[in-house]
Amino acid sequence: MSFETKVNALLEDIIIENELPKMSIFLYSNKSNKGDKKGIEISKSIKLFEPEYPPQDKSVQAKNGTLIMNIQQKSRIELLIRNEQLNIISLPEEAELKELKSDQNFKHILFDESMDSLYSYIRANVIYYIENYVSSSSFGCCSKFEKCSDEKKCLHENKLYSTGCAYRRNLEHGKIFYGLKRNIH
Repeated sequence: MSFETKVNALLEDIIIENELPKMSIFLYSNKSNKGDKKGIEISKSIKLFEPEYPPQDKSVQAKNGTLIMNIQQKSRIELLIRNEQLNIISLPEEAELKELKSDQNFKHILFDESMDSLYSYIRANVIYYIENYVSSSSFGCCSKFEKCSDEKKCLHENKLYSTGCAYRRNLEHGKIFYGLKRNIH
């Protein structure tokens, strides 16, 4: 199985496990715009795309996606990870940190493609990004506030959009304002 196939399967599993909209996390091919390499893939990116809510256009607009990480395939796989993620997610022992003074925003981490830790590290970084994602849309709550209260969790069908819900944040901190399990009076 190719690296790309494995990463796509991993992303699909994450989407299903986290009840995210279909194709909300995807592998994007970055192509050169310059010279004799124009149109040739130079790297890949894992991006997150929050579909509009309510749904309108079902196509994924890769240029609008938010970058989770860049991936360069050379003799080894090179992951470009944001600095804060490297500080929080432990680097596997067999991975190699490549310090580049010219890149202040990303840490470059080298893996052999055959390493299982490569895929678990990609997974950990994608999960970290999802857990810390907040929608650019913000709202008080939706019409499901009583059902959400009774279930003690957000029931909105778009789990990315609902990160902008103020009531969801209260539920996540155990504050229930409505319904049978109300604990804030």
